[in-house]
Parts: sequence; structure tokens; C-alpha cells
Amino acid sequence: LMTVRQLPSTIIIIRKATMFAYWLFVFSSVFLLSDGIIRVPLRKSFKRGKLGGRVAFDWSLYFKESSTDPVILKDYLNLQYYGTITLGTPAQEMDVVFDTGSSNVVVPSVNCASCDKLHRSYDSSQSSTYAVNGESASISYLSGSASGILSTDTLTVAGVEISGQTFIEATEESGEWWNNMKFDGIFGLGFQAESIGSVAPPFENMVSQSLVGEQVISVYLKKGGTSDDGGELVFGGVDPTKVKQSTLDDPISLADPQENWSLPLDSLQVMASDADPVTIISGTTALIDTGSGMVIGPKEQVVALHKAIGCKYSSTKDIGWVSCDKVPSLPPVTFTFRGKSYTITASDYTRPTSTGKNCLTIFTSSETITDRWILGNEFISKFYTVFDFGERTITFGELL
Repeated sequence: LMTVRQLPSTIIIIRKATMFAYWLFVFSSVFLLSDGIIRVPLRKSFKRGKLGGRVAFDWSLYFKESSTDPVILKDYLNLQYYGTITLGTPAQEMDVVFDTGSSNVVVPSVNCASCDKLHRSYDSSQSSTYAVNGESASISYLSGSASGILSTDTLTVAGVEISGQTFIEATEESGEWWNNMKFDGIFGLGFQAESIGSVAPPFENMVSQSLVGEQVISVYLKKGGTSDDGGELVFGGVDPTKVKQSTLDDPISLADPQENWSLPLDSLQVMASDADPVTIISGTTALIDTGSGMVIGPKEQVVALHKAIGCKYSSTKDIGWVSCDKVPSLPPVTFTFRGKSYTITASDYTRPTSTGKNCLTIFTSSETITDRWILGNEFISKFYTVFDFGERTITFGELL
């Protein structure tokens, strides 16, 4: 959360961007594991361009191979992973980003003149369960903004019907972020304390309406998964077939129980084998963010991190890289939260370009991020990640 300002009948909020993700998923089917536990398989999908075409993600779009240093062509696209929800009666279907970094549901209105017409929109006049709210609301991300009114209707996700869900019906959107993305809106998985207008977020409504068993959401992202097998998200519990159960006994308390999914980051260290660890940062916080794909930090710290791991970094384009043949010799990086350490290896934090000659790192920077880190799904995918609403904790379990 960067800035919050409240005016009579108008709520304005500015939040961090949910950006740089390049895992794309859509929900394919829903299975009931046991009472109150719903498993949603995920499958990879593709970005939709302005003309509605579908293109596979290809690093070569951003990174040109050469015999010397690579030439960076453009910045990362704001790709996300997303799933399908419906609003209203009869159901109006749309795709949304599931985002632990925000708390509200935001969807485009049929009355939005500035919204990309390739995206689906919500029409309150076509829903028999629509309830008028009418309070003005606006939300701004680093890569775009939306404004409109608060509306209330039935929301269905993963086969679960949430009655009386209040959301932002956007009548205006700005920024290329919206136009270039496959998704239509955002599904916040954060807390009511950070919600516009103190609106109850959808998962908290699922809990209060006894639609789920436990007050937890679990995320599993399968590395290297096919388009039909990218992972899963579980509402109300965990999938015991994906995680070593004994590793779920070590939860980490949030830095602030009212702040969306941020952990105290004791340190970020590069663990060189022949020298003492190099500490990049200590005593800050890290947002565990399913709405972001990369690991994002303040520019100076990200530059220092790339130097310590032996990779090059472009401060102008915020992209790091190394020759892929050097990846096996790169040191691991360790994040420590409340005394608990979690390590990612070079194979975790690098990704090859289409030719396999050069590898890009998952670490990037943003000028607007100055005092904390954002750990997106490139970090989350290393673990089975459990977000516990009741206890206000996050657990990083060991994958089976």
C-alpha cells in the first residue's frame, strides 16, 4: 500500500502493481477433496494481444541473442495467471487475476467507454441478484488504474457461490496494462483492513458464509507443467498429494496482521561456497504476492544482488542475465523470515531464452519499490504455499 486518501462518497487508494508475472493459468475443472475443501486445477494459457490473437510466451521477444552481450529489446510484459469467475444471475463469466497483494474484486462495467472491448464486462441490468451500492471508488496500480462504483451481486468461483459480494464495477480504465492483458479483472485475496470501503474480500465472505472448511488458501505452481497441467489453487485446505505434510508445521507470522501477506524479511543473502555469505538486505519486509511473477526489490539492492551472484544487470531495462553455461556455478540465494531460511538455487532463479544461449534472472527492480521486496510466483513455485487467514501466517511447505 503506497497511499490511501478518502474523500466524501469517494474512496481513492494506490497500491503496488501486480506485474512481471509470466506464469499464465486458467481454471479448467473443480474437484471436491473433502468437506469444505475445493481443489482447482490450473493450466497454462497465453497472452492475448490487442487484436485478440494468442501468442506463446517467448523470451526472445525481450532478449536478443548475440556472440557478446545481449541487446535488450523491451521490458517484460505484465503477464499474470488468472482464472474464471462469474457474477450475477444468470452468470456473467470473466477472467480475473487472483492476487494476494490486493483485497477487492475489480471488473469492467458494460458502461466503461475506455475499457478494451476485447475484454468481457459486467452488466448489472442483466442480473436479477444485483443490488445497488453506488459509492464511487478508484484504484491505481503502478501499471494502470480503474475507477467506477461499488456494486453488489452473487459471485461464483470454483463452483462456490458467494452471495452479496461487493466489488468495484469499473466505468473507466487507464494504462496499457489493462488493454494488453488476457484477464478482465482482479480477484483480491487480501484482508478487509486494506480493502476499499472496508468491503469484505471474497474469501472472507466464503468463510463467513461457511462455504469452506478451513480459513486457508493453498497455492501449487508446477514448474515446467504443460498447458493442461500447470498447478492448482485450493480454497479451504491443502492438497496432501502435493506437499510433505510434516513441513506444514512451521508457519511464519505476518509482519502486520492487518497488512496483506507481508513477512518480516530478516535478510537476503548470497551463499557463496568459498566465502562468507553476502548480505544484500536485512531488516525489511517482503510481500508474498500471487499477482506478481518476478522477485522485485529496490534498484540498488537488485543491482548489488546481481553483482553478488555473478550476473549482469541493466539498470535502464531492469533485466538481469548470464550465459546459461555459467548457471551451474552460480551461488544459491537465501531468504530468511523470522529466523526461518528458504533457499533458491541458480536453476530456480534463472530462465533460458528460446535458444538456450543466455539465461535471464527472476530478479528485477522498480523505482517505486524503495523499502521492501515483492516475492512473486517464481519464488512461490519453489514451495507449496499456504496462506492462513485465521492465524495470519504463511507456510512454505516442501513439494512432493
